Amino acid sequence: MDMFDDRTKKDIDNIILVVFILVSTSLLTDVFYSIMLVVSSALGIDITEWASNNNFFLDALFCCFMVPLFGIWFITRFGNKKHENQLSLMPALSVAAFGVGGIAMLWLTFLSKILGNVAVISESMDNFKESWSGIDSEPYIWVFISVVIAGPIFEEIVFRGLIYNYIEELGSSTAAIIVSGITFGIWHGEPVQMVYTAFIGIVLGIIYYRTRSLKYTIFVHIVNNLLSTLPPFLDTDINNAAISYISYIMIIPMLVIVYNMSKYRYNDMPCKENKNDTVDGLNKI
Repeated sequence: MDMFDDRTKKDIDNIILVVFILVSTSLLTDVFYSIMLVVSSALGIDITEWASNNNFFLDALFCCFMVPLFGIWFITRFGNKKHENQLSLMPALSVAAFGVGGIAMLWLTFLSKILGNVAVISESMDNFKESWSGIDSEPYIWVFISVVIAGPIFEEIVFRGLIYNYIEELGSSTAAIIVSGITFGIWHGEPVQMVYTAFIGIVLGIIYYRTRSLKYTIFVHIVNNLLSTLPPFLDTDINNAAISYISYIMIIPMLVIVYNMSKYRYNDMPCKENKNDTVDGLNKI
């Protein structure tokens, strides 16, 4: 009875922590910006207009603060699991990075062509485009740090590092993959983004389930984001067209790769820790 009570308490604690992570990561963005405005105002400097024109710089700064904070949390709580390098997966992961990009493009094309006249979709598409409007007006270095480097690292620590592992401790890797993926989609905020980012989140969850290492999900995340935010000297019509074609072609191979990865159980992976400490794989829900 005592063991049951302890397990139930741990499960409740994990659920509370997942909710706390989701709420705190959303609120911390507003808190961070508010602190900057208050400090600048106290110094007699009005940065309101500057801030509205430097979103990527502020996002980069925010992520650079958050990565160490949540990184320490992840390492302290879940970072003691040692696994062998699986560098042989890198070609497959590169295909996956292109393939999920192809899914995103298909989804956005479907919305614009088929549902573009729906008011909610049209408004969301406009908001989505507006959020990226500053990409050409700000120095690319801030876009690169925010979207390609610090952003993916922060998001992978939060969703695959913390949320995935806390949910998996409840007893189901399937639930961990689905919950971390769906919350990843919802966290992006804009309705037109939620579906394809949730799909990408589920794919990244399966990759984490297969590899048990954030470095592989971070790699896929970084490559995927880089393909959509190329540096100016590479951002040409030819390169973008090539990326689009390759991404579409890689959708099917990506689905095959992800399916094959999902068949591996956590216990089957090369791991130095005791197998008895693991949970069941995708067959347990």
